[in-house]
Amino acid sequence: MSINWEVAEVTDEELVAALAQHQEAALSALIDQYGDFIRQVVWHYLQGEYLRGYTLDIENRSYYQIWQKIDLYDADKGTFKSWLGTVVKNQTLDYIKGLAGIKQDVAMPTTLNTAAEEEPTEPDWATLFRPLNDQERAIFQLYFVDGQFPAEIAKQLHIKPATVYKNLSRGRLKIQKEALKHGNLYQSLY
Repeated sequence: MSINWEVAEVTDEELVAALAQHQEAALSALIDQYGDFIRQVVWHYLQGEYLRGYTLDIENRSYYQIWQKIDLYDADKGTFKSWLGTVVKNQTLDYIKGLAGIKQDVAMPTTLNTAAEEEPTEPDWATLFRPLNDQERAIFQLYFVDGQFPAEIAKQLHIKPATVYKNLSRGRLKIQKEALKHGNLYQSLY
C-alpha cells in the first residue's frame, strides 16, 4: 500500500497498516493527527502544573508503546482513537504509580535564600548520566542538554525514532535506580 504522506490526513486504516510495518513516516503522521488528542488524555490524568511537567516523557512512552503494540489493535473491538486513548491512559497511570513509588522526602531549608545569595547552577550532567551506556548518554545529552527532539536525535545518530524513545525510557529507569541509592542528586531528570 502506497500512502501519500503529503496529504493533510491519512485514514486510520492506512495509518494502522503503516505503523504495523514500522514506517517512520507513519509515526510522524500519528503525532500530527493525534498528538493533541494524546496530550489531552495525558493532561486529563495529570492534574496540576507539577505533574504536567512529565507530559513529554509520558507522551514519548505512549508513542513507543503504540509503535511496539500496534499489532494488538483490533478494529472489530473499537475505533483506533479509542485504542490510542486506552494506551495513553494506561501509560499515564503507570507513570503516576512509578512516581509515587520513588517519591522521597526532601528536606526543606528553614530559611529562604534570595536570588542574590544563590545563583542557579547547571546540573552536573556527567554525574547524572554516569549510570548510562554510551548510546544512552549521547541521546540524553542531545535530548536534555541540547534540547533536541527525538526525531532530530534519530536522524543525527542514524537510528530509528523508536530506538531513541526506548533509550530515553531505559536510561530514565537507570537514573531513577541511582537516585534511590544516592539521594536527590538525580531528581532533576524525572
